[in-house]
Amino acid sequence: MEVRELARGLWRWEAPHPGWEPNPEPDSPADRPQLVGCVAYGTDDWIPEHGALVPGDRLLGDGDPLRMCPDSRMRYLDGFARPELRRELRKLLDLPIRMILTSHGEPALADAHAALERALAA
Repeated sequence: MEVRELARGLWRWEAPHPGWEPNPEPDSPADRPQLVGCVAYGTDDWIPEHGALVPGDRLLGDGDPLRMCPDSRMRYLDGFARPELRRELRKLLDLPIRMILTSHGEPALADAHAALERALAA
């Protein structure tokens, strides 16, 4: 396992997802890469001293380089759909984002603010 220090005290690595299944139905909740990103720093989703956003499952690192999560990952959020998610994520554009540490796929470590803008515009 490769553990990378992205900034002082901010670590990221990938590990197998415990619920991973081979050959899932496309866009189902099980449709995820086998490896998920792990971050060690704290429990905050915004780490200001590093300009790091940790969006959980809401942004995936397998787009250009990011994409919003599919509807299937929002099924457990009663009454919260993609338009609401997009609106809430747009608020993050006010932050000086330098990196986005995704749980699934590759993190956005360069031009992260622009990557978030593109993901929200798609």
